[in-house]
Amino acid sequence: DIKAKNMLKFLLLILAFSTLFIFFAFKSKSKMDAFTNDILKRKWENPEKIKSLVEEVISVDNPKNINILSKFGGKPNLPKNISWPEYEKKPMVFLAQINLKEVSEFDSNKILPQNGILFFFAFFKTPESEFGAEYSFSFKKEEFKVLYFDGNLNEIYEVEFPKSLPKEYWFKEQKIGFDLNYQIPPTTETWKVNSKKLSTKDLQEYNNYLLADENRYEETILGTPYPIQYGVDYDWALNYLGTQEENDENKKKIELLRPEFINLLSFTMLGKFDKIGISNCYFGIRKEDLINKRFENVVFILQDT
Repeated sequence: DIKAKNMLKFLLLILAFSTLFIFFAFKSKSKMDAFTNDILKRKWENPEKIKSLVEEVISVDNPKNINILSKFGGKPNLPKNISWPEYEKKPMVFLAQINLKEVSEFDSNKILPQNGILFFFAFFKTPESEFGAEYSFSFKKEEFKVLYFDGNLNEIYEVEFPKSLPKEYWFKEQKIGFDLNYQIPPTTETWKVNSKKLSTKDLQEYNNYLLADENRYEETILGTPYPIQYGVDYDWALNYLGTQEENDENKKKIELLRPEFINLLSFTMLGKFDKIGISNCYFGIRKEDLINKRFENVVFILQDT
C-alpha cells in the first residue's frame, strides 16, 4: 500500500545518507592517516607531540560546481532586510560570501553553523595609486562587517554596487569551492605549538619542514591560518582587546585569548582585490561567539611583508 511504499522510500533515503556519511568519514580518516604517517617520517625527538598537532583545515579551492553561492568579490546576494554596510556614510567593499551548507560536508567536527550565509565587508579608502589604497592592518569594529543570514535562500537577490562605491572596487566575481585537508600549524609562532613545549631539535626540524613545505594552504577556513608575519592568533587577540599596546598586562590577556580564536576565513587579496593591495586578510571569532552566532564580535586583521 501507499503507506508501506512511503516507509520504504524513507528507509532507503536514510540508508543512502548513512552510506555517504560512512564513505566520507572513511575517506577523511585515510587522508588524515596518510598525512600523519608522512609527517612522522621526519626525525623527531618526540613524535607524539608532533602527531597531536595534526589538524583539519578546510582549504578554499576551485569550485567543482558552478551552481554555488560561495564567492570572492562580485555582487553580494543579500536578503531585503540587510542593507549594503557603510562606514561614515560611505559603502564598504564586498569581499566574500560563504554558503555554510557548501562548507558543512568538510566540517567533520561541526564547528561552524551547518546552514546560512556569511557576508564579509570592509571599508577601504579610494586607491591612492596603481599600487592600491592606504589602510590599517588592524580594523576597528565599525570599519568592517560580517553578516549572517540563515533564512530562506529564495529571499536573497543579487544587489547592485552602490553608485558611491569607487569603480575600482567593483570587483569581478570569483566562485569558490572547498576541500578537507590536514596540516600541522604553518608557523611555530602560535599558541598550539607553544603549548607543546617542543625541544630545540624538534623546533628546528619543524621550521625545516615549513621551509620545504610546498603544499601549504594559504586560503582557509578553520585550522591555523598561514601567517605573513607573526602568528595570526596573537594579532586577533590584540585586536580583540581594542589596543595596540603590548605591555605586560596586555600580553597576559593576549596569551589567555589566543586559544579561543577560530579561523573563520583567511585569504589573500592578490589576484582578487589588487586595486586595494596584496595583503593577506584574516577573520577570526572566539569559540563562544561562534557557538552563539555572534558574528558582530568577529575580529579582522591584515598582514603583509
